[in-house]
Amino acid sequence: MTNRQIIRRHKTVTWVSSILILLLYILVLILFKDRFGVQLLLLLAFMVLMRLKGNVIYNRYFTRVLAEELDPLRFLALHAEPMFFLRTSRERIMGAYYCGDYQTAVNLCHLRLQDKKLKKAYYLYWIYLARIAFETGDLEALRRACNAFEAQATEKQRNAVVVMKFYRMFLNGDYKGGMELYRKVVDDPRYNRDPLDRISCRFTYAVACRICGETETAQVLFKYVAENAGGIHLGGLARRYLEDECYAPSFTSIRPDPAYRQEGYEEAFRKAKRFKIIIWSAAAVVLAVVLGVCLL
Repeated sequence: MTNRQIIRRHKTVTWVSSILILLLYILVLILFKDRFGVQLLLLLAFMVLMRLKGNVIYNRYFTRVLAEELDPLRFLALHAEPMFFLRTSRERIMGAYYCGDYQTAVNLCHLRLQDKKLKKAYYLYWIYLARIAFETGDLEALRRACNAFEAQATEKQRNAVVVMKFYRMFLNGDYKGGMELYRKVVDDPRYNRDPLDRISCRFTYAVACRICGETETAQVLFKYVAENAGGIHLGGLARRYLEDECYAPSFTSIRPDPAYRQEGYEEAFRKAKRFKIIIWSAAAVVLAVVLGVCLL
């Protein structure tokens, strides 16, 4: 499908599913019109279902472009459309990072780290900053990112993000432990849900094997990444390792540009805020009418 077809289909599926869920909610509400407690539970279920529906549809049409088709340039192009412009907290950073555009990814991460409304998502930005620092050989930035991640992430998040455990082991000089950690990860289905996960896991494991002197295993893994990475920048990095057995990232310090501003973001944010107010106000009016009819 072309980008326009993907966007059109996303809009169609979103509106149709929203109307169907709303009609189903109204029907069930009428059936339980004499039970106010059940109606409140139904309202909560309706809100949760609408939120989950949005995420499922988005992943079906947009996330798969990056995670399955391995096409970060197209992923970014889709997010340049006005209605998806605000998905910048992670998606635009992901697109820039997987294109190998480290400077833009660093700029966006630091821009989001200044936004207090996104405080719960700060740990995500530190993960990408850590990845970039590791791939460019900037150990100072890597240590800073790991420290910030560990300070701001919850215990559950720290346990789930295995790559940050690897980076900490790497910084502590526990190269063997890092390699053994990823030896288990590459065979764990939890970390291999899609092609992008498999490429990322195998690249990190390959680097760990190279550091620990397991050259043959590293070469096999780098070859797999180089041949299967599609448009992901890790394919290019893997080819560098294949071409030079002594290759190691040369130190490159990528600092955020203090003058960087994401063009159009503020205006898009205001429009999205107004749109949300209109949508939720309309939904509240509809629900008030339905509840009024049920209580009569």
